[in-house]
Amino acid sequence: MPRWQVLLGERLAGLGHAVAWSRIAPARPDPTAFALLLQLEALLYRRRGPCLAERIDPAPGADAAGADAAGPADLTIDLAGDVAGADALRLVADGSPEPEAMACAILDGRGPHLAAVRNGRVLAEAQPALENRAMITPSLDQVLERAVDLLAGAVAAPAGGNFAPALPPRLAAASAVRFLVGSLADKVLGRLLRRGETWNIGWRPRTAGIPADPAGWTQSPFAWLPWDPGRYVADPFVVEHEGRTVILCEELPFATGRGVISAVTLDAEGRPGPPRVVLERPYHLSYPFVFRHGGEIWMIPESSANRTVELYRAARFPDSWELEAVLIRDLCAGDATVELIDGTWWLFCTTTGPHGSSWDALSLFSAPDLRGPWRPHPGNPVLIDASAARPAGALLRHDGGLWRVAQDCRARYGAGLALCRIDRLDGEGFGQSVAARLAPAWGAVGCHTFNRSERFEVIDAVWSTRRGRVQMAG
Repeated sequence: MPRWQVLLGERLAGLGHAVAWSRIAPARPDPTAFALLLQLEALLYRRRGPCLAERIDPAPGADAAGADAAGPADLTIDLAGDVAGADALRLVADGSPEPEAMACAILDGRGPHLAAVRNGRVLAEAQPALENRAMITPSLDQVLERAVDLLAGAVAAPAGGNFAPALPPRLAAASAVRFLVGSLADKVLGRLLRRGETWNIGWRPRTAGIPADPAGWTQSPFAWLPWDPGRYVADPFVVEHEGRTVILCEELPFATGRGVISAVTLDAEGRPGPPRVVLERPYHLSYPFVFRHGGEIWMIPESSANRTVELYRAARFPDSWELEAVLIRDLCAGDATVELIDGTWWLFCTTTGPHGSSWDALSLFSAPDLRGPWRPHPGNPVLIDASAARPAGALLRHDGGLWRVAQDCRARYGAGLALCRIDRLDGEGFGQSVAARLAPAWGAVGCHTFNRSERFEVIDAVWSTRRGRVQMAG
């Protein structure tokens, strides 16, 4: 059976469920064109290691009568689309229970919409991200890891809205050929044209309200740091301290390929000084989430490369930081963002496993104290949505509501921002509504962080470069 189905069984067993397998029909072969494409891709790109679509020996007893041997099952999960009756829990991709649906979406250059369906009703939904649309194997891995998350969460989910399945898609050999040719062309052209990207940070006087106008939010111009061909800067946070405005950001020198946290000080007229490194570790750092609490200035930089979430205290702001605590260990957490809400600390971050994307799965943790102990939300990941999951800055309070800025990663990493109103946040559930989607201007192809202080608001943006040239406009 496919590796992802075995992982689903292991996940459910780890959650305390008694899992039994039952094979009701011979395993259906993968579509010929799709299987051929996977083989050709592995050959051309010299891919090694396991993938979630490959077939492996099932767990002991998987071919036995399964649940029937131990009595009736409380729930049947149909992983083949062949179980008679409507009561089984099914995975549906783009409205179809057929396995080909995922492949068709990936060949079309997009992540499929996933739904866990039972009795004609949606229990949970997901919109996975594709980090490299030119590669089908890692794209399929990312979708299948989120399918495991979705089904595992749906086992205990209440019924949702109605669902009308669409007709199953067909996967033609020509589609696979076109995908492979396009993938190779993209690889060759990328080398010939030396395509690259550079991130930079900008700032402007703070505007009124929240950035909820997709058409007008870029009309007030930003000032930008001078472009440096040897590095990029991104993930800005801004703090007013003792009469100074300080921007903390990720700085990544291309020579090392490892991010550090740097500070840029603005003078009274808003003119920047040069970036200076204020925190460096033997692993990559980014997204310096900075905040005040208890008369101190704190920072939680992203340290997912170390599989930790680390809390630092400013011994001398902004130049000296001391590690106060490791809040979470052995977790690949992206862009951790905290907020004290009604006496409880909440931490928002993206999480991923060995095969999934770091762009699309929002997880929550809570604690009675900033230093912990931090407990994972029982519904993690509480949201699988490439368009509005990954944090993009500190939470905003406006008109009595709580808002979060998220990354829209449907088209690419950091393609734009989503302004989301938090509708529910408690120990049993989470809900949000997207109020606005904010696309970059300034000739940029993306932006993925927005923050503000009492005086300024800051943003980052990414530009495509070719042969070492880039042009930025306010």
